[in-house]
Amino acid sequence: MKSLSSHIIEKLVINKDFKIDKYNPDELNGDNEILYNSQDYDNEDDNSVAWEDCDEIIMSINKEYDYFLMTRFKSLRNSKDLEKDLYGYSPCQESNDIHDLINIDPITKSQGLEIRLTGGHIEIDAINSGSRATYYIYALSHKAYDDISAWFEGGDEEVESLDFLFKPGSILEITQK
Repeated sequence: MKSLSSHIIEKLVINKDFKIDKYNPDELNGDNEILYNSQDYDNEDDNSVAWEDCDEIIMSINKEYDYFLMTRFKSLRNSKDLEKDLYGYSPCQESNDIHDLINIDPITKSQGLEIRLTGGHIEIDAINSGSRATYYIYALSHKAYDDISAWFEGGDEEVESLDFLFKPGSILEITQK
């Protein structure tokens, strides 16, 4: 009869390549809420009211978090090349407006725009002149913002890659208050 420890060791050897990957910056919570969809409204007044409601939520998120990161086309988790997929990062303390990062123009809004709060981050599907892009906005911790600034400025030799974005605590969960 085998002892318990030998069973455990056998399981570890058999499953040595199996990795438990618990931290996923794209799924920090189970939320999935559409904040705005320009295709849902036939008349301009209803569309304007819905946009103002969404804008109010975005501005409350802007007040709650200090730093943001945006990727285009691919989420953090699905990106194969973070440096290429990063679209921008913003210290909202300086600009005091998340719109500087989002930069939604009226043409995009009228042609097709959907804004969602999904998994603890914001997703924006935008259709503009027939092209389509999805933008992902994440809230950054102060440390993660310092590290990403150092990475792009090239001054800090301790930041060798963007892998710190996948460490727990780097990406903060965005929630609607």
